[in-house]
Amino acid sequence: MENNKLGTLALTGIVLSAMLGGGVFSLPQNMAQGSSQLGVIIAWVITAIGMGFIANSFRLLAELKPEYTTGLYSYAKQGLGSFAGFISVFGYWISNCFALVAYANLMMSTLSALFPSFKGGNSVLAIVIASIISWLLYFLTLRGVKESTFVNNIGTILKISILFIFIVVICCYFKVPQMLSDFSGNGLHLGNLGTQIKSTMLVTLWLFFGIEGAVVVSGRAKSQNDVKKATMFGFFIILIIYALVSLLPYSVFSQKELAMMENPSMATIMTKLIGPFGGIVINLGIFIAVASSWIVWLVMVSEMPAAAANSAVMPKYFAAKNKNGAFKSSLFTSTLVVQIMLIVSYFFSNAWGMLINVTAAMAIPCYLFSMIYLFKLSLNKKLLIAKKINQIYVIVISLCAILYTLWLIYAAGIVYQTSMLLIYACGLPLYIYARKQQKQVIFTKGEKISLIIITIIMFLLIISLFIL
Repeated sequence: MENNKLGTLALTGIVLSAMLGGGVFSLPQNMAQGSSQLGVIIAWVITAIGMGFIANSFRLLAELKPEYTTGLYSYAKQGLGSFAGFISVFGYWISNCFALVAYANLMMSTLSALFPSFKGGNSVLAIVIASIISWLLYFLTLRGVKESTFVNNIGTILKISILFIFIVVICCYFKVPQMLSDFSGNGLHLGNLGTQIKSTMLVTLWLFFGIEGAVVVSGRAKSQNDVKKATMFGFFIILIIYALVSLLPYSVFSQKELAMMENPSMATIMTKLIGPFGGIVINLGIFIAVASSWIVWLVMVSEMPAAAANSAVMPKYFAAKNKNGAFKSSLFTSTLVVQIMLIVSYFFSNAWGMLINVTAAMAIPCYLFSMIYLFKLSLNKKLLIAKKINQIYVIVISLCAILYTLWLIYAAGIVYQTSMLLIYACGLPLYIYARKQQKQVIFTKGEKISLIIITIIMFLLIISLFIL
């Protein structure tokens, strides 16, 4: 029904909430940990350009192929085949699950200031409470997308308001000499500018993870025009917020002070500037941000596996719906995976850092396949003429987006490149089972060759880890 569809405002809310999760509240420390002011500025310029190409690519894909309403999965499958479609949907699904665990870890870490037994969000008590919240939000999401979107929009407005308060407070304490002190980080043992910039890349990718939010749920949109608008509105709003939140603290604190702050660092900053009340406001913002983003990610995490299940790329089980139109099996399995990962995260001392880096690394191939598909479409003159879109423009946008995603793979480093490939390998049985279940050819000749190449790369990476 039309009144159950999502318009530009609701879709923009999904994009904003998907990107504006708990990560923004740790952004000052995350960026300062490996970079000076100049490095951060250059990193944001690179990210703005690179993510701008990716956002534009999704806008163009929505315009060129409005019938593909499951976004990344459809683009990968149509552009590179069923196996690529599986890599995209499995990678996106698992990275979403990692993101939810990261959100849970951050939410629990905010309670450490009030309840020491939470131990930075990584104690037995923290895992138990996070698990309860995870299942409560699962039951809320089962009520349907429309209800979830309403809750999300309220949460998005509240957390943007809290971020605005933080920016205003920082501006009141702004000191030009402090901002210019050790501007390039030469005396801070951070390495050269290239090293500093590289250190921020997975952080910035993690922060923009969700730019495709409107595309993923475009099947529930009123029109693809709403999807295009929401994607670009969300991108520009988020870019401004992130740049201000990560740079302004340098005008009050040194790089070393920011780098050594406990996360969520934004709460630490507010406590130092205006007292305990400031920290309480930020911690409240974190709870709102994480809860609303959690709901959005649950909705998004269920969409693609369900679509893939209907085309023999994931098992049929994932396609089951309830009376509210929610993909109940996909939601249940996703929440179960989150539960398992929550338990595993207990054994990592820096669970937050590990989770956001793995999440970012797993998402890169999903973006890359979509960008490759856009490049293929850029060679289809008839389609571009029919849509009245300039061919050279599409070629440039797609190629630049491809180059940026390849740069991100390089910036991820050997450890996370290897982790990414190993996690993808763990998902292969699902694909093989789905193909057999629906009596489809498991791998084409080209896919077998690709699989062999990927396997060789994975073993080389593992060997290089031991050598290095």
